[in-house]
Amino acid sequence: MGQKDSLPNRDNVLQDSSDILSPIMKLNQDVLWRIFSVNANMDNDEEFRVYAGDKLKYRNIRALFITWHSSQVCQLWRHFILETSSLWAQLIDLDGLSSVDGLMKDEIMRRTGSCALSISGRVFGRTSSEQNFFVAILRRDWTRIRSFKVTIAQSKSIPGIIWNILSEPTNTLEYFRLRADSGINPPDEHRPISNLFSNHAPSLRSFGSWRINFNFESGTNLNWLSNIHQLNISYMTSMSLAQWLQALEQMPQLEDLQLIYPFPTSSSPESDLKLPSVHLPRLLNLYIIHDLTACAVFLDRILPGVGCYLYLDTPDDIDNPPPPSTLVLATKVLARFSQNWFASHAV
Repeated sequence: MGQKDSLPNRDNVLQDSSDILSPIMKLNQDVLWRIFSVNANMDNDEEFRVYAGDKLKYRNIRALFITWHSSQVCQLWRHFILETSSLWAQLIDLDGLSSVDGLMKDEIMRRTGSCALSISGRVFGRTSSEQNFFVAILRRDWTRIRSFKVTIAQSKSIPGIIWNILSEPTNTLEYFRLRADSGINPPDEHRPISNLFSNHAPSLRSFGSWRINFNFESGTNLNWLSNIHQLNISYMTSMSLAQWLQALEQMPQLEDLQLIYPFPTSSSPESDLKLPSVHLPRLLNLYIIHDLTACAVFLDRILPGVGCYLYLDTPDDIDNPPPPSTLVLATKVLARFSQNWFASHAV
């Protein structure tokens, strides 16, 4: 539960006898807080924009606007909601905020106080007001972002220098998802983004990206990886299979691993003899999509937790089938994962 500021005295705030008699005004203050907190959960927002000109049909039932309108119901509610910064801090709804003017954006950010922020939604990079607001948050508030779930459309329009912020340390960040529809401009156009979080993100438990080239192997001991429980990477071509295994060796807490085309498509997998085996004792879900040869070699080096679930999708070219050696290795790998799963699941 977030920061809950002290509630005002009911008798001092309520002046209208009709408010005093209203059943909802008699709710226990903790119950009232719980209602406001549930209403302020952006995970309940199902609608998002596909194109920059889209209007949110159900804008008024989004968490941000429910909270905004709740603050206008009566004096007691207004006092409580306006003074509870943690409610507003979890309502940085980029889709919802795209429909309001700069004054309202500034007011909502002011109401967050110094609380940890939850940021969610889609940014259209070619829309200057959206880009400016998004960039301002990154530059000003990076160190207090707790949850970051952002999709950037027209992502090449965001200046590459902005992503230097990802090399800044953070004590607060717990959840990170960045999806760039067309990739991003890295700060250095010749290199993938490395030195993530300056190797300091002790609270981070979940990390994910889409079409962004990171490099997790920029240091021998990447402390920020050691507490990762969930890793979800799609279309990242900056790390070889061997580099992936070296990075996974530093994730002993990993429970959920999802990889969609994580390896360079133009390179052939390294020989088994070069690759370390990686023991991931807490890994219970493994989801991977790539060609069969790369998947077979990769999975052959992974030693998951007992009962680990495997989802494997290998969209190979039927006109260019994998060699027999790959089929032999894949058969061995699938047999091992099957036995491991059945070891803890009754049939």
